[in-house]
Amino acid sequence: ESRWADLPRRPMDAPPRALFIGRLVKFKGLDVLLRALERVPDLRLDIVGTGPEGPRLKTLTQALALADRVRFFGECPDDDLPRRMQEADFLVLPSVTVDEMFGLVVLEAMAAGRPVITSAVPTGVREVNVPGETGLEVPVHDIRSLAEALDALSRDPFRREKMGDAGRARVEKYFTRRLMAERHLTLYERVLAYNQSQPEG
Repeated sequence: ESRWADLPRRPMDAPPRALFIGRLVKFKGLDVLLRALERVPDLRLDIVGTGPEGPRLKTLTQALALADRVRFFGECPDDDLPRRMQEADFLVLPSVTVDEMFGLVVLEAMAAGRPVITSAVPTGVREVNVPGETGLEVPVHDIRSLAEALDALSRDPFRREKMGDAGRARVEKYFTRRLMAERHLTLYERVLAYNQSQPEG
C-alpha cells in the first residue's frame, strides 16, 4: 500500500478521467463500461491491460464514436501503474460475473485516494468498496446505472476527494499487507486447532 500513498490528486478543474486496469476479458464488463461512457460526454477513460477482447473493444469504441475520449494503453509495466493511477480521478471495475473474485486493483485505487465504482457481483469485491463511503456500486450489467455513477463522480470533485480519503483510511484500517497476513495466520491456526480437536476415525 505504501507505493500508492503519496500520489497527488489531479487538479479539480481538469477534465474528469476514469481508469480501468485489468485483463481485457468478457467477465470484466468493459463493453458495459463503454456503452455507459457514451452517455457521459464530458468523461474520458483510460484502459490499461491486454486480453482476447482487446480488438473487439477497440472496434466498439470506434462504433460508439468514443475514440477521442478513450485511451488503450495495453500492458503497462508494474512501475508505470502509479502514473496511470495519478492521471485518473477514479477507478471503475464493472465486472459482470463471479469470475471477479476480489479485485486487488480496487484496493490499490483506494490506497491511492481514488474513489471506485464497482458492480454488485456477489464476491469479495463487495467486502472492499463501501457504497456511498469509498465509492459507488451499481447493479451488474446495468448500463444506465453505471452511466449515472460515472456522471455523479465526474461532476463532483469534492465528493471524489471525500470518498478517496475514506478509501485510503479503509485500506489502512483493514487491508494492509501486515493485517491481511495476520488474519490469514489466525484463520489457519483456528482451522488447525479445530482439526486437532476432532476425534480420529
